[in-house]
Amino acid sequence: MRWIVMVMMVLPGCKAPTAGGDEIRIGYFPNLTHGPAVVGLAVGGPLHGLGKIKTSLWNAGPSEMQAMHAGALDLAFVGPTPALTAAIRGKGDVMLLGGVAAGGSVLVVRDGAEIDSVSQLAGRKIAVPQTGNTQDLLLRVLLRDHRILIREEGGSTVLAPIENPEVLALMIRGEIDAACVPEPWASRLEIEAKAKAIYEWPSAATTVLVGRAAWIDEHRTLARRFLDAVGAIKPSAREVGGQLAKLTGKAMPSEILVRAANRVHWTTRLDSKELTIQIVQLKALRYVPELVPLTRLVYQLPTR
Repeated sequence: MRWIVMVMMVLPGCKAPTAGGDEIRIGYFPNLTHGPAVVGLAVGGPLHGLGKIKTSLWNAGPSEMQAMHAGALDLAFVGPTPALTAAIRGKGDVMLLGGVAAGGSVLVVRDGAEIDSVSQLAGRKIAVPQTGNTQDLLLRVLLRDHRILIREEGGSTVLAPIENPEVLALMIRGEIDAACVPEPWASRLEIEAKAKAIYEWPSAATTVLVGRAAWIDEHRTLARRFLDAVGAIKPSAREVGGQLAKLTGKAMPSEILVRAANRVHWTTRLDSKELTIQIVQLKALRYVPELVPLTRLVYQLPTR
């Protein structure tokens, strides 16, 4: 089933926006790695206690960040790569607020592809959610470390941007050899397509919370309260799965959700060393024009 890339909706229990109203516009993904948002922004969820909320669903971070640059979002749950890219390119209009989740980025290979290691990916076609997203960057760095050139660099390995829901069918048909995806998609490929995981990033940030700087400037205390509320939400696989079924109209088997949840952990801490390395990698891959200290990309919220 194909998921819509973006669905705008005002959740029940939230008043319709009014001219000059103080509505919080929040973007997030229908992914397990966005669990605190999936559960916290559900009808009756704890994040609704912070004000009027309007949500939008996304399948890839770069598109979501374009919406924030355009002023269409106030807060967003997104991968660290598009978050850092947006913060650097936007020259201060997008800022990181805190972490959400780590782990859950997995490289899987098709059953029968005869791939047992990263070094065997040369000349293969690999799916990523979107060029410039977190899994795309992780994979590009991994391939460079193994001296594997992609097509843009004169090599034969192809990185194909494909929406997560479409990867399963393509892999079953043998149209792609591998996929670097976030959970629960990796576990779904393992179970439903008999794919095999050959590389994981267990401690790498998967989801962070970012905000539009102009909005944060006017709502610093609210932004602090929102981040604290996100940190207090530690959803189980069952809780996330239940809400994902409501959002997508399709329930995911508990076997997939449990396996996926075991790869993800919730944290609002930003790993400064890891993110600084990502900034260097982004510059090396020419995703950003300059190196910017992480301290200039993280908004200093009021203390608790």
